[in-house]
Amino acid sequence: FEQAQIDGESVRKFTDNVFIYKDSLSLFTDKAFQYLDKNELHLLGNTKMINKGDTLTCENMIFWTDIDSINAQGNVRFTQKDRNLTSPIINYWKGSGYRGSSFTAKGRVEILEADRQVKAEIIKYDDVSQQMILEENAVVSGKNRALSGNNIIIQYMDSLLNRISIQNDAFATNLVEAKLDSNGIFQKFRDEMNSSNMNAYFSNGDLSSLFMTGMASTELHVIEDSLYMGKNIASGDSVIISFKNDELYRIQINGGGQGKFEPEPRNASIDSTVTYESEFIDYHVQDEESFFEKNAVVNYQGSILKAG
Repeated sequence: FEQAQIDGESVRKFTDNVFIYKDSLSLFTDKAFQYLDKNELHLLGNTKMINKGDTLTCENMIFWTDIDSINAQGNVRFTQKDRNLTSPIINYWKGSGYRGSSFTAKGRVEILEADRQVKAEIIKYDDVSQQMILEENAVVSGKNRALSGNNIIIQYMDSLLNRISIQNDAFATNLVEAKLDSNGIFQKFRDEMNSSNMNAYFSNGDLSSLFMTGMASTELHVIEDSLYMGKNIASGDSVIISFKNDELYRIQINGGGQGKFEPEPRNASIDSTVTYESEFIDYHVQDEESFFEKNAVVNYQGSILKAG
């Protein structure tokens, strides 16, 4: 290496296939400058970090040797256990949690983990609390489902999802397949759910329930034995949607509930739209039963049924 003074500070210059290691952390780069007074290593060119199960590549990096912390910039690619992240900028530091490190990534961040994709302008992960915070244009999507909002908080339990909280402009979609007639082909239909705030709860990594509060509304497609039966549109102050064996099982609407069912004429047993309202609505999807409590009104073909 070469010793030099830069702005009155002692600097060591390393060139040509530089390799640096500290404990379990190894660094590879084209060129490095070590600022001795600030405990900083500036790595320039093709840079790679390996720390146990973590691998990070970038164009430039600053490594603070006294606190095991890194700032990486330029085409950042970060790989962990079952997780791949891409971002223009990331701050990374070692820790003692499940994954062994925490990070803050900025600028159109994208994460692939298991069977889902996570996107936001800023993503922060704290390994001690196992909590991930998504800020601005946040999206969590899987094969058939997606959750989005301005800000999202993901709570992990080791490698599994435990809870997803969406704050402000929460929106969820669910793709389902059904036939319009028994001899037809399967077609895709998109369920939509939105509210001010939303909490998704998971059991063993699978979605078990969705709690929606604040101007909650749903547009769900009713399917029976693979046949499309119609569309159910409902809203209320809050909505709880329950899933069983990964399928829609129950919908509970609290406070100012109202909605309508638009049947598919070829398949449904009714041939015109049903409208309804009640303070509390409990819809058991698979049993095709609805229960109404307090100020209930059901309108079908001009016939109106009311109950207190």
